Amino acid sequence: AQVSLAAKAIHMLKGMDVYSILGNHDLWFKDKSGVDASVGHELEHQCNHFHYLGDWEANVLLAKGVTMKLFHANDGSAYAVSYKLQKLIESLEGGKKPQIILSGHYHKQIAMFTRNVFGFECGTLCGQTQWMRGKKLAAHKGFGLIEIWVEKGGGIERLRHEFFPHYD
Repeated sequence: AQVSLAAKAIHMLKGMDVYSILGNHDLWFKDKSGVDASVGHELEHQCNHFHYLGDWEANVLLAKGVTMKLFHANDGSAYAVSYKLQKLIESLEGGKKPQIILSGHYHKQIAMFTRNVFGFECGTLCGQTQWMRGKKLAAHKGFGLIEIWVEKGGGIERLRHEFFPHYD
């Protein structure tokens, strides 16, 4: 039922390619449920413009000299909203860093520029659950748009990020 709902939402994005990785909730169906189902493969089968790039992380070449890493963490939240994204960027090997990282899992929204990487915690479209409330974790509900201007020779000339909060 969840895959059907996701496929309906993806079909509403007519004319737009969707690139995705899977995280802990999606991978439950593959690793722990006993049904060995791949949400990514199923959505790719149902939606021609959906591209499943793998589990946990993937690099996407956006333009010459502009690589974006999609990343889904698998650990606990931190007190400071910026900490996990900052540590992720700091952990990347010098010559292999992407220019942009989009990170999920923590249900937080933040934008930062550090070590010449534009980093984003993407927020969430899921409200705070009872489990999150019990752990005193906020959900930064909403979504972001990123516009990128690419230099003629490659690389990022300019980047603009805008977050659209959602209030119930």
